[in-house]
Amino acid sequence: MSRNPYDYYITEEDYALAISNGISNSTLEYRIRSLGWSKQKALTTAVQKHKKYPLWALELAQVNGIPYKTFKNRIFSGWDFETAATRKIGESNQSKKRKYPIEIIELAEKNGISYSTFSKRVNRFKWDVMKAATTPIMSKEQSLANARKKSTFRLGIESFWNEKRPLSKVT
Repeated sequence: MSRNPYDYYITEEDYALAISNGISNSTLEYRIRSLGWSKQKALTTAVQKHKKYPLWALELAQVNGIPYKTFKNRIFSGWDFETAATRKIGESNQSKKRKYPIEIIELAEKNGISYSTFSKRVNRFKWDVMKAATTPIMSKEQSLANARKKSTFRLGIESFWNEKRPLSKVT
């Protein structure tokens, strides 16, 4: 549907009506020119109010050094007011969500195996947890040697070049 260019023109009466409905000039312009709303809809749809948070929770967050934006994001993520206002930044619930025992992870790290390598071995390759934590990581040279041993491509190329063929005459 093509719109008339004059649909984007906002008159002084439109601005006055918007102000009386609690809509700022910039909001009205954004709705009509950027969002493509009709004038009627832009002038009559109320502006959404921001959620008000309890004063005690905001004060508690400020005392605990939690920035307002962090507090707001936590509430939006489903946290209750008290936890959002008191849990320190960076403090996590990791121990409650842990998939593998901390002792196994520490054993893997002691053996030079990173957490990502450990989890790939268990999840993707279906290794046993103890095997994944204790099997040392192969060096690049070891990995290349294993790949060369198992490669059928190399065997095919060698047999091709080792075959005896009669020489063809070039004319």
